[in-house]
Parts: sequence; C-alpha cells; structure tokens
Amino acid sequence: MITSKFFIVREADKITLRVVLSSFTVVLLFVTWQYIALQKVRIYFPYINIRKCLGKQHQYEISDRHPFHSLAVRYEATFFFFFQTIILKLLLLIILIVFKLPAIFCQTVNYVEGVVVCSQTQASLEYVNIGVINTTTGTVTDREGYFKLYIPQHLNAEKINISCIGYKNIVLDINQVLNKKTDFSLVKDIYNIDEITVLSKTGGKFETIGAKSTSKNIVTGWSNGSGKGGERGILIDLKKGKYLIRSVNFHVARNDFDSLLLRLHIRRLENELPSEEILKENVFILVKEEKGWISNDITHLNVTINQPVVASIEWLKQWGNTNQSAFLISSNYLSGTLYFKEASDDRWHFKKRFSPSIYLTLESLNDE
Repeated sequence: MITSKFFIVREADKITLRVVLSSFTVVLLFVTWQYIALQKVRIYFPYINIRKCLGKQHQYEISDRHPFHSLAVRYEATFFFFFQTIILKLLLLIILIVFKLPAIFCQTVNYVEGVVVCSQTQASLEYVNIGVINTTTGTVTDREGYFKLYIPQHLNAEKINISCIGYKNIVLDINQVLNKKTDFSLVKDIYNIDEITVLSKTGGKFETIGAKSTSKNIVTGWSNGSGKGGERGILIDLKKGKYLIRSVNFHVARNDFDSLLLRLHIRRLENELPSEEILKENVFILVKEEKGWISNDITHLNVTINQPVVASIEWLKQWGNTNQSAFLISSNYLSGTLYFKEASDDRWHFKKRFSPSIYLTLESLNDE
C-alpha cells in the first residue's frame, strides 16, 4: 500500500515544540539533580538548626536535640537550602531560554508568502501549485490565490516552482522571496492551433485501456491526513494509432471525507517518467462517494493521443472528517505501472507490476 504523509505539522510549530520540550527536560533534570543533592545533605546533617545558619551560607550547626523535636526545623532548613542553591540558577536558565528562543526561531523557520494572479486579467488563480523543486515541500493556492509555504532552513538555497495548467511556470531562487509577501503573475501559455484538433462525432471504435480492479485490500492513495499536491497515476500503454480521450475513470476503495477535490493530469512519457502536460486547462473532479467508480467525461476538451501517457489524479482539498481519514484507490497487483509523488514538485517514483484502478475510455481515430 502506497500512502503519503497526510498530517503535516508546520515547521514553525515543530521548532517551538522542540524548544519547549528541551527546556522542560533541562529544568526537570536540573531539579532532580538538586533534589538528590538535598538528600545527601540531609543524610550528613539530619538536624540542622536554622536559627544559627540564617545569613551564613552553607554553615550549619548539628542539633543534639531529639529528631522529633527538630523535625520542623529540619524542613525549614531543607527549604532554605533549596532556595539558596537553585533559585538563582533557574532564573539564569529562564533568561537564557527567553532570549535564545527568538534567535532559534528566526534562524530555522522561513516562509514564502504571496498571491498568484493572471497577468492579463489580474484575476486570482486558485489551486496553483507552489513547491520546492525535487522535494516534498509544497502547497496550493486557495480561492483568493493566496498561499503561505513554510521552508525548512536546509532548503533556503533551493529553487521554488510556481505552476498551473494553461500558464507558463515561474522558477525563482527561494532567497529572492523569503519571509515577505510577494505578488506573482502567471502568463497564459499559447498553443499552436495544430496541437488541438476539433472533432465532430466520428462514430469510431471505442475501447478502454488501464486497470479496472475493485479491490478493497490492494490500494494506493493517501491516509492519516492531507496529500495536498501529491499524485497517483497509471501508465496508459497505447497500441499504434491515434485516439480521442472520451473519459477518465477510477475506482474509490475508501473515502472518509464528506467531499474531496481532485485534479486530472495527462502527461507524455519521457525516459520512463511523466513529463509534459497534455491538458490545456484544469479538469477538477469533486468526489462525494464513499466508494465505487468515478467517471469524468472530457470529450469537450478534444484531447488526442498517439503515444503512451500517464493519467494521474492530484489531491487538492478535502472537506469534513480529517482525523485518521483516508482516500484510497483500488489497485491491481502483478500488472501495469504505478507512478506517484507526494508534492507537486517532488521527484516522480514508479512501481512496476502494480497499478491504480484508473482507465481511459478512448475513441479510435484510425482509418479502418
């Protein structure tokens, strides 16, 4: 079963939690050590006369009175010793933590923040991918085009990629946009007219290519949180000829959310890995079903293919139940190829002889 790291704690929260826990541990160990020291003092000086040692640091007089008579005095002396030996050290430790925490926080937690708009219309662009190249650090914009991506310190020298279907992507050095709010404008991509073939009803032969498993046990997908920007896909190995994609279909083995928003991708294959996007506009799929087949008709997009492609679905957003939840796709064992990644700009990985239950309905455009 292939799963993603669903629940992602912000890097800022991780650093704060580590500092707090470390500080608490240091204080606890220090107090424990001092308590052990106190026990040793009480062994050697069981009956301390507090009246004669006040104001005289570490000078105590052993009383010859009965232990029960000097019990209250002994406790007073113990408290006095505790106060004298550790209160100053604790204050110094707290001061060190308070002054050191901002420095630690500022050094280790950075972010890239901004709004992505269309350069022509200045309209906000939703569900734009933002990711650190070749890493699992990534996110997508919201409906207002806004995003905030926390960057671990070791990635500060890397590059960030801002991409969206139908637009030219932007690649920037993270240091250029670190820790400030920036507006990003994406330029619409221009396609040659011959790349898009407008077709009427051809009455061609229909066929399906892909996997059609309905298994509940052999699955892939995301569990225990959000896989925002991650993808699961299948290799569609075509026969010779040209085909029009009529629909994309996949089988849900389990969906614990009220609803889930996915995005469809169809990419060419290059060096055995997905490369150029074939779709020229976003295709969103809203899933509300708990299980079963989901079919999405894309005939109107007039997408034609004549070589092997990878069809994949990308996780964008979920609504409802988010604790210990999963979205899983049935899979087929011992056949096909699974392609997957955990963020928009993560490296592609593949697993042969294992394929998610995704298939395309194709119409042949070949002359009989």
